[in-house]
Amino acid sequence: MAAHEEFFVDEDGNPIDLSELGDDYEIVDEPFAEASGALDEAPEDEPEPEPVPTVTMALASAPATEAPAPVPTAVAVDGDHGIPVKFLLVAAVVAALILGGLAFGMNKLGQENSIADVKAKATEKTEAVKDKVEDKTHPPIDACDGKQLKDAMWGDSRGDKPKTQLRIVKTVPLPKGFADRVEDLGDAAAERVVLLQQSNRDLGVYASAPGPKDARGKSTTSWWKVRVATADGVRVIEDGEGTGEDADAATACKSGKGGIYAVVGEGVPTEAKGMREGQVVVSAAKPDGAEAETVWVVMGDTLAKTTLEYAPEDDESEDSTKTTTATETTAATTEKGR
Repeated sequence: MAAHEEFFVDEDGNPIDLSELGDDYEIVDEPFAEASGALDEAPEDEPEPEPVPTVTMALASAPATEAPAPVPTAVAVDGDHGIPVKFLLVAAVVAALILGGLAFGMNKLGQENSIADVKAKATEKTEAVKDKVEDKTHPPIDACDGKQLKDAMWGDSRGDKPKTQLRIVKTVPLPKGFADRVEDLGDAAAERVVLLQQSNRDLGVYASAPGPKDARGKSTTSWWKVRVATADGVRVIEDGEGTGEDADAATACKSGKGGIYAVVGEGVPTEAKGMREGQVVVSAAKPDGAEAETVWVVMGDTLAKTTLEYAPEDDESEDSTKTTTATETTAATTEKGR
């Protein structure tokens, strides 16, 4: 059994030495645990007795072996404030996450909602809508289908402006043999001039004229043929009498009708100019089978390579598109070569 050690405490549980009290004290024999809490549980209704010094003797069991003291958990503190570092670290992490989120949000907001970005996105969407509308109202040019080329013609009333127009790229004067046959024909040249595309490298330009009667007294037709190379520019390589038996290549486009077209650019001969700006008498028109936007036209005694395009919708026109009067400069750019 464990050994017992006797010691004395006062009513508050404080250890005392009996030799220091003299003779005026009372010894109460109680276990230490009960003695230490006896006064705390005194009934409230009973009057408190006169304070008499009491000494409580308690027996405390001394363990045979002394239990090791518990090892305190080391807690780091922050300086003089005594705040655990682990709490500071948690707070720092939370603050970093909050600040990081705010920074990301503000950056994202700045990227998406800046005035410049908003304007750029609005412009981009507007252009996309315009492109869709443009595709519907102005499909890609393909002169070979005939309709868009026909839209470049002035109507009979000459009041409605054509939806498309022919812009001159290059002109070449046709030889004298051809020019003589179309001279002074005016609008009637459309009945006499023919354009054929026999390959993607050359054109045949033909002018017909009434020929002598045959042995049976029937009227005949004579032809003048001009062969033009188009592979490396536009140049006349041959002219002379034709047989009238030539034909288009199998993949050539159908020829357009002769008439009054909207033509812009330099090089229109005087005799082909109409009364209004941009009106040009075209005696023959041939969409190019190899180039969708290219149209070959004969204006008087001149062959021109043109590009079919949509006409501007406003009434303003560039100086380079004016074709109202003949000038010495225009005459110089369309040398007759006769």
